[in-house]
Amino acid sequence: MRGILFLAMIVTHTQEIKGINEPFRHLFDIPLDRSYDGLMNRVDLHFNSDLPIRSRSTFDKASFEKWKAHAINGIYAFKLEHILSRYDAWYQELLLKFQKYNAGEYLNARDAGEEIDHTQTILAKIESSGELVPIGYRQVSISAGSRIYPITVFLPVDAAARKVFESLGCPTDREFVY
Repeated sequence: MRGILFLAMIVTHTQEIKGINEPFRHLFDIPLDRSYDGLMNRVDLHFNSDLPIRSRSTFDKASFEKWKAHAINGIYAFKLEHILSRYDAWYQELLLKFQKYNAGEYLNARDAGEEIDHTQTILAKIESSGELVPIGYRQVSISAGSRIYPITVFLPVDAAARKVFESLGCPTDREFVY
């Protein structure tokens, strides 16, 4: 993970997060006192209110609506992709994670069928001042030759995000940005 220049995580087909790099840990404020590698999945990352990701991604009505649409769209896409696995033990364990976070309404929601804005927003901490500023980013999944462990990278989509990503040592060239 150290060799990946972008904010990144490795995610299995079962949504387990197998690794994150330091820029990711820093932006999403994953505590250093606990190792989350291999102990967390995307459901935890999105719904766990003990992590600052959720509160920083739902800081006003507009950001909450984006967060909610992202959750519903992602869950719906996951369910479609793994429809033949729905009775497998790993799939059932993932459903229990949703119940743990009382996220059943998102699990059972249907995709609106309309094109959504895949840009996400989070309040990022500016190191020099400690101030939290809203930034926009996109997730892009890439594969290093295997779908089992795709790498998800995060790309800045606005000037504020480019500034934060640059402070984390990540590329911000516009050619990488959608």
